[in-house]
Amino acid sequence: MQNRNEAINALIWQCVTKEAHSGLPTVELASYLAVSHFNDGAISIMCPQIELYLDAIANKHATCKTITDNAMLAKKKLKKVQREEEKS
Repeated sequence: MQNRNEAINALIWQCVTKEAHSGLPTVELASYLAVSHFNDGAISIMCPQIELYLDAIANKHATCKTITDNAMLAKKKLKKVQREEEKS
């Protein structure tokens, strides 16, 4: 039983260092990740990371589209102003 506890403790301390203070939420998350990794292997950590990565890509795409749309709108407005100045 001692070796199992030592293995889980080692996994927790890989996430939460002893050199810097970590709050309760950080220690709880590290504990959940360590137990999942201990019970199911690394795949238990990889699946949420993949989902988070895919969400980040989707958000990045939406942000880029908004920026592009705004840039195109600004370009149209600028051309309209330039045409009006040329007429004056």
